[in-house]
Formats: sequence, C-alpha cells, structure tokens
Amino acid sequence: MSWLNNFKIAFKISLIVGLMAVVMIGTVIFSAYRMRAMDNANTDVVTRVDRSTTLAAHSSRQLENYLSSAFQLAAEATETSDREPPRTRKEA
Repeated sequence: MSWLNNFKIAFKISLIVGLMAVVMIGTVIFSAYRMRAMDNANTDVVTRVDRSTTLAAHSSRQLENYLSSAFQLAAEATETSDREPPRTRKEA
C-alpha cells in the first residue's frame, strides 16, 4: 500500500469514511429488501383464510388463555398462600 503514501491524511480518512458509507448504504438496501419480502409473506398469511391460518389463530388464543390462567394462579394471594401451594380451579 505504498501508493497511499503520496496522499494527505485528510484524503486517506475521507477514503475510509466513503468506503464505510458505501457499505452502510448497501446494508440498508439489503435490509429493506429482505424486510419487504417478510412483510409480503406476512400479509399473505394474514389475508389468506384457510384451515392452517384459523388453526394458528385458535392455538394462539388458547395458549394466551393458558398462560394468563397460569399467571393468575401463580400470583394468587390467599391467607394460606405461604403455607400451601396454590390450588387449581378444579380443586377450588
């Protein structure tokens, strides 16, 4: 890299900054392209109503209800909560 010895330091620094700018612009363009592809795929899944989509929505709703119930059960404050484990709804 002896050919860079003939240039001033300002030119060398601006060359490095310019190279970094080109890499950053390329990264942003690539990311935007990939995000658009993911958005199109997600839109396709959401707008298409078929058996697997309704099954996924139903499963998500059931999982959310299960986690909510488990949290409510774990956070239940009773008079005897420090002496015995929390009871399930069927036991109560």
